[in-house]
Amino acid sequence: MSLWEEMDKRQKWLDSLPDGVPCDHVGCLQHVSHPCEVCGRVAGRRLTQRAADLRQRARSRGASDGQISSGASR
Repeated sequence: MSLWEEMDKRQKWLDSLPDGVPCDHVGCLQHVSHPCEVCGRVAGRRLTQRAADLRQRARSRGASDGQISSGASR
């Protein structure tokens, strides 16, 4: 199997993971302030553009990562 085929196979597997299910990384679900190094999801969920926009807006108001991940803006 070529490298590209292997990468395509892995990407399909990652795309098939439902939200809340960890990837191969032991700490996948604990990544709440930044994406997992393996799958790129945050807390086992895909980060949508809307969520990224909200996170950026909260940071621009001075909210900390803990406030952002818990949903509080102040």
